[in-house]
Amino acid sequence: MVYTGEVGISYDHGELRILDHGRHIIDASTHLFEGFLSTQQKSIRLVTETHEERMEKKRQNEKKRSAERTGQAYSMDQKTGAYFEEEDFAGLKNADSAGKKKQ
Repeated sequence: MVYTGEVGISYDHGELRILDHGRHIIDASTHLFEGFLSTQQKSIRLVTETHEERMEKKRQNEKKRSAERTGQAYSMDQKTGAYFEEEDFAGLKNADSAGKKKQ
């Protein structure tokens, strides 16, 4: 049974058959049912970056590439997008976990 809002996908002797909504009888062994596909429209909101955000991302990537070329190990803070040396990261992580233990 193919319900309203979807179609059935089948192959009859290797040829694609689209099954509309309703009841269908498949009695040949060479007619294979593959599955269902929704025919309902879906909306996706696209997020755009401002020119300033693109330029900041470009600056951060250039800073990272420069650090990699000089052999420095840098990480990026996910909240701020700022890069800092790995040694500083260990200190920040330890300070952060110590702060959480006090709470």
